[in-house]
Amino acid sequence: MSATTSMNIPKGFAQLPADFLPAYRRLQIVNAIGYAILALVCTSLIVHLRRHRATAYSGDDGATRKLILPSFEPLLRTIAITSLVLGLYFTVVAIVNFTGALGSGVALQALFQGRQALNHFIVLFFSQRSVSKRALRRAGAIALGLMTPPLAMATAFTFLDTPSTTRYIAQSIYSGLLAFGYVYIAIFPLSRASPRVWREFAGFVLVYYIALGIQSYLFFRDNMGVGATFLVVMLVWDTLLPYFLWRLLRADTEHWRGLGQRAVSLTRERTTTVLHEAVSSEGLHVLLELHEHHVVDFAHLKVDDCIGGGLASTVHRGTLFAKWPVAIKVFTPPEISQAAVLEFSHEAALWAALQHPNIVAFYGICVSPPAICFVSELCVGTLSDVLSAPPPLYLEPLWPQLCLMLDAARAVAYLHSFTPPFLHRDLKPSSFLVGEEHVLKLSDFGDARSVATRERSMTVRGTFDYMAPEVIDGAQGRASYDDRADVFSLAITLWDICHPGRDKYPLGHHNHFRVFELVLDGHRPPLDANLHPALADLLESAWCPSPLYRISAATIVSRLEQLQAALSEAVLAPQLCATPVVEVTGDALVRRVLDGPYAFSAAEATRLCNGLMDGGVLHHYVHKKPFYNTHSSVYVLSTRSLTDLCSSETTTVVCDCKRLAQGKHKRLATKAPHLWRPWRSWRSPSPLRTRLLSRDSTSILQDDSQTTRSVILGV
Repeated sequence: MSATTSMNIPKGFAQLPADFLPAYRRLQIVNAIGYAILALVCTSLIVHLRRHRATAYSGDDGATRKLILPSFEPLLRTIAITSLVLGLYFTVVAIVNFTGALGSGVALQALFQGRQALNHFIVLFFSQRSVSKRALRRAGAIALGLMTPPLAMATAFTFLDTPSTTRYIAQSIYSGLLAFGYVYIAIFPLSRASPRVWREFAGFVLVYYIALGIQSYLFFRDNMGVGATFLVVMLVWDTLLPYFLWRLLRADTEHWRGLGQRAVSLTRERTTTVLHEAVSSEGLHVLLELHEHHVVDFAHLKVDDCIGGGLASTVHRGTLFAKWPVAIKVFTPPEISQAAVLEFSHEAALWAALQHPNIVAFYGICVSPPAICFVSELCVGTLSDVLSAPPPLYLEPLWPQLCLMLDAARAVAYLHSFTPPFLHRDLKPSSFLVGEEHVLKLSDFGDARSVATRERSMTVRGTFDYMAPEVIDGAQGRASYDDRADVFSLAITLWDICHPGRDKYPLGHHNHFRVFELVLDGHRPPLDANLHPALADLLESAWCPSPLYRISAATIVSRLEQLQAALSEAVLAPQLCATPVVEVTGDALVRRVLDGPYAFSAAEATRLCNGLMDGGVLHHYVHKKPFYNTHSSVYVLSTRSLTDLCSSETTTVVCDCKRLAQGKHKRLATKAPHLWRPWRSWRSPSPLRTRLLSRDSTSILQDDSQTTRSVILGV
């Protein structure tokens, strides 16, 4: 053997050949460079991702293809920090020419295991079905655990003075077992990323283990010079780790991007076998194909501050395509697997199929591990928030109440218009959101079901204050009911609108078992003595104990529309009009409503004015726009309904005012959120405007009957 160093060797350390020291110093330099490259690449990737993320938010396809999942950043940070620490250590070792690390068997194994642990850490992280921080910590803990046996063996061999042959065989067996794991991955790739990328990564690691085996054998045979050369080659090869890591990250990102699409196809298969609990109806498979276009790429979605939440989810304000403000409902299940995405895809499929002004608009589902997100229209609050606030002193309280009740009833009537009807099963004030234009919109379709006539047995769902008697009376968690159960819940919600802040069941003392008994015994929330008789009759018809005698949601809408029309013609229009017919701009009418005070915000005033259009006393001068709070929008306000006059045989005017006032605008078909496209102002002469504003307009109105709908108004 070659001459050795003359330095004092600590106990447990081996002597190093003098001719090996130059190669050993080169080894430390290569080690330091390798770790520095890995740390630099990981840091550069983080900077690269953050720089391109802002561009991808706007929908840039090039920037989108360059992005990986944001949840991979903790993985990159962990690898970068670990590599930086090890790189600094080897730099110091190379500078001071420290040789003790290689002389100690324990220290030598620790240095080798550091590189192997990074490979194990990457594989363990990708082998899990989630990319959460918990998965990251779990992968790190297991990787550290795999480092323990070689270190324990090296420690025992050092202090027990074990023969070198035994040491070599034991260490080789353990390294062989680890290498066999990568052979298995090459033959049976993991489910995430892609098989080709996994085989490439496994091949990269296996080359490292082959070089490690040759180097260990040469060291065992005391062939230090050639062994050191193999060691340098092995370390140089390991500097390619960032390339294979990036390939894995890109492939895994595409895996998660495609998971939402695969879950959609699985949804179609499942709806054919589990009809009674699936969100399906006749022709829903066609609507599910539309749902494929509602998969939002995580790169286009920016999540901002949290605005609400519950036990299973949180709601955030966000931005889609860097343009449209959206609401992002974030679910964080314990594990994001294909089954988990399938479960949420049912709700998304139903929600995407619903297109109505009083349904919260659904923009898409986003699979961004560790979360599943529903992207929808951004609203300003809930009906529960409106009812819990101090009641404003309206001049005509019935007017805003009617608008809220009509919005809620129309949403439910729309759900029930399907064949078979959709059941929401959890109607309550917090399920209705308030849009920017003060329009109620129904949301939360997680419990919604479409049930055929012969298959009405379902699990009990709902909030106890709003449950119908037949739902409460469901035996052993199963209840047989239909859309009339939703009507009961809607009736209780309408009662809340008429009696804000009041206790529905004072005798129940907020005990749901006591409330169940009261409902089954026929008790209902008390009606205020000043409640309009038409509303009192409507509520009593809607919460009838027997579902067979309850009115439908469509009937509720019809009765509320009649009451709104009568109120608009007999009370509201005369208070807002100085003359029987007046031409007014949108902003001027909003000021009148606010001065009443009939409303306390411009958005609320706009909603009330749309209610006047819905009631037939307010019309756009060419019947092509809903009510807008602008100076350029011109309307005709009358003290009597003009609907019959608009549709008379003497004029060719097609009046769309009622439909437009209900929010049934024409939508813009884009990949972005479905924004309402305002109709372009037409400056052509309006036959209705010409007729009403002529000299004979007053006489035309006065000649007609001036009788009001006293039966509906109850006066």
